[in-house]
Amino acid sequence: MAFIDGHPNIHHVTASERLAQIQLSKGINPIAKIKAPGGPRRPGILIRSSPWKAGTAETPWHDVFDLDNGRILYFGDHRVDHTVPVGTTQGNAVLLEALEEHQGLTAEQRAPAVPLLVFAAV
Repeated sequence: MAFIDGHPNIHHVTASERLAQIQLSKGINPIAKIKAPGGPRRPGILIRSSPWKAGTAETPWHDVFDLDNGRILYFGDHRVDHTVPVGTTQGNAVLLEALEEHQGLTAEQRAPAVPLLVFAAV
């Protein structure tokens, strides 16, 4: 289905015969790296927030998607019951890996930065 409720269906737009279907099952869903000129490259990182869970015991934080002003406050995927150090969960580690390119001082440094696609679950 190309459109859902008048919006492009992300699964349809990104469908590939060679690559696995993208997932939106977790808060941070990194698309697998692919071969590209200059070396392996990640086509995107999908970030999903579940606003109805905000303030619960499971999700005590409140993600903020202020798209009108180009700002997002996203708390990542480190839950209270995780035993690994903060920043080392799969999703947070991928975002930290992407951070350096996103913070490049010039347009050339930022050009290869992996796109962040943001979704709010309904």
